[in-house]
Amino acid sequence: MVGAAVLALVGLVVWPAPGGEVADDADDAPTLELSVATWLPRGSLAQDTTVLRAAVSAWRSAASEGIALAPGASVEPLYAGEPDGVRVALLRSRAEQGRLLVAAAVERDGGWRVADAAAVESEVAWLVLPGGDQPRVLAAPGVSAATSLFLRRADALWTRVAIRDDGVTAMLRSLDDPIPVLGVVGRVGGARGLVDVATLTRTSVLPSDPPVEVSSPRWGRSAAVSPEEIDSAIYAEPALPASTGRLAVVAAARVPGGRAVLVESESGDDGYYQYSLVVPGPGGAPRLGAPPIVDGRLAAAVVERDGGRVMVLAASAPSVSRVEVRLPDGSSVIDGIGPTTVVLPPPVPDQVTVLGKRTNGSVVTSLVVPIARLLDAPPG
Repeated sequence: MVGAAVLALVGLVVWPAPGGEVADDADDAPTLELSVATWLPRGSLAQDTTVLRAAVSAWRSAASEGIALAPGASVEPLYAGEPDGVRVALLRSRAEQGRLLVAAAVERDGGWRVADAAAVESEVAWLVLPGGDQPRVLAAPGVSAATSLFLRRADALWTRVAIRDDGVTAMLRSLDDPIPVLGVVGRVGGARGLVDVATLTRTSVLPSDPPVEVSSPRWGRSAAVSPEEIDSAIYAEPALPASTGRLAVVAAARVPGGRAVLVESESGDDGYYQYSLVVPGPGGAPRLGAPPIVDGRLAAAVVERDGGRVMVLAASAPSVSRVEVRLPDGSSVIDGIGPTTVVLPPPVPDQVTVLGKRTNGSVVTSLVVPIARLLDAPPG
């Protein structure tokens, strides 16, 4: 019999990271409204006609000089106030073509100027306020009540962002990441996850695309992705081909020097799906590991660990509720809800069998994982 004490068990999603718990909102929680067209005016100066006239005049002046998109005939405030002692405003208008436009304006040296004006092409969870050494954002109505706003730090910790009564965040002092990411956590179906994630830039009133495009696997669950999955995708993306489009994290675990990530990727050129394993290389830089095994509703990958140990990552489709990893002698190493991760001590068997099971324990499908052959195979 092969020695098979379980040394580690790591679930795919363990969050939020230190920085605040995420409460399980009731089903009747307020609706998150991400359509900027319906946001009501907010801020201490939203009814100050003098301020609004000056901000609108600055927008029209910038448009006449060709340095900003021109507003339509009607302009209204989304926000006007002075959260940092400097008057700022976010304005909304409809262009002649019907496009929704948003402009950010700030008062400096006794005059107003437009920092940015952009067309809103899709729903957004927040807009960037101009002015201030540390940026603030105006959260969409309902974010503070129905959901939570989190900032991803450079160390991959997600910290909850405080939101004032007027919808403006406290100063985002943890912007140590060159590409700060904000995520909105809310309810999707019966679970909670990221309903919106985007990158913040200091030069744009609108959120920018996130560092990677992440979604659920084709054959995987349909709930929203988690911050942990975003972190794993950000780690894995540099090791994948440049043409890679959408990513889906099938299974992941933290390992010494980085992460082990079993990822499903879609080629941006031909829509072809492939599965890869990304592991830490020299210095922790991500690189491709042994090719994973994927068959129907099961997927598995193996990762070499120190001391002759081997990590097995296993995941299953939602129709397969439980995952068991079984040794050649028939003994079970682990039997639980997937995705799951187990570390095998030496002597490591040549292969293990991953079983996909229903809740009642009946086996639906199985997958033989040839550990020895995979570890000898070239990365890919």
